[in-house]
Amino acid sequence: MQDDFKGCSSFSAEASLNDCRTHTALAVCPHLHNKKGYSVMQCQRHKSTPAKSTCKTTQLCKIKSFGAGKKIRGTNFLSIRPDLIICDDIENDENTESKTQRDKLYKWFNKAILKLPSRLNPHYNIVVVGTTLHYDSLLQRISQRNDFATFNFPLLLQMPSNLDVLTKENLATFKPKGYKLDDEALNIKEILSDYLEDKASFYSEFQNEPLDKDNAPLSNYTTYTTLPKELEICVIGIDPSLGKSRSDYFALSTLFYDRAQKKLYASSKGYKLTPDKMIDKILSLYIKTQSLTQNITIACESVAFQEFFKDELKKRFQNLGIFAPIIGIKNTQNKAIRLDSLAPLLSEGDLLIYEQDNLLKEELDTYPKCPHDDLLDSIDIAKQAMNTHAAINYKVALHAQKEFGKHFRALKDEL
Repeated sequence: MQDDFKGCSSFSAEASLNDCRTHTALAVCPHLHNKKGYSVMQCQRHKSTPAKSTCKTTQLCKIKSFGAGKKIRGTNFLSIRPDLIICDDIENDENTESKTQRDKLYKWFNKAILKLPSRLNPHYNIVVVGTTLHYDSLLQRISQRNDFATFNFPLLLQMPSNLDVLTKENLATFKPKGYKLDDEALNIKEILSDYLEDKASFYSEFQNEPLDKDNAPLSNYTTYTTLPKELEICVIGIDPSLGKSRSDYFALSTLFYDRAQKKLYASSKGYKLTPDKMIDKILSLYIKTQSLTQNITIACESVAFQEFFKDELKKRFQNLGIFAPIIGIKNTQNKAIRLDSLAPLLSEGDLLIYEQDNLLKEELDTYPKCPHDDLLDSIDIAKQAMNTHAAINYKVALHAQKEFGKHFRALKDEL
């Protein structure tokens, strides 16, 4: 395919001289087309109107430029149909806002653009370039077709691994780790500033990943900044990244339950650390959580190598004289069903999200199309473990143990 585009830079460059914001450029080269590609002389503007531009070359070649949605049916040059069609940014916010507008543009693309080349000439190319403005946009629909090859060029090939600690206040001193830019000459701080300013625009314009609230079932959530003073239960949920993709995070979540308000408070972090260092993180989190509640359970996904990690974690705690309940969670249900079950808790305000957990909010805003869902998985693990404690009132149980313990022991001795 690359050979077919040699020498074609003048097509798109000269055709973009028109006054239209969105346009389609058509190149018709009846005698220049060959197996080695195109060889086109530089062209000059011949005539132009707000809706159409035409260029002519010194050789037998003609280039036209049209506005998106214009009538171009049957366009030809010397009875030859175009063999190169370039569609550049033919979508905008207006024609992607409603499904009716999106359907109208896609219908025009199918009817006018795809039917324009000659069926007798198999050597033609259609190039569509633009920004993905909506999950149901023309570009998204084209990407699902078998007759198109799709290429994506995000600005940030890999987000910083320590994105969770980034705020507007510490941006100047923030040191991003593990990120990868499409162009190393770009300023990462300026890019992160755009990220903090407007995440929806950032993902759409820079990452080609528009945030679609209608198709993001977990995006309707409420955040919190401070925890209640009295918290009855805490479950630490762990989703180890052992043996998984390098892009996965070692996720660590805390899920607190406030019985008075009947609310769950979730906080989650993602790390790119080795398992032995993660044990230190878990230990530190456990000690910190003890100042909020003494009823702490640690829940870890236990499948294959993750079971080994759970056992190692338990040994490490016991060696330090800490006998915390560490349980394994074996998920047999489909992950999508499990994570979707968080939606009603989030939308009804029963499950609150910590305001400064940027990575977690990114997963919530983009699920199910998010590049990773490890933090959500760790919250679900904590929720499953929490369900086993939901019916227990620990304060009442402790009071009953002190009040009636001696009677139970006396009854046991009699038996």
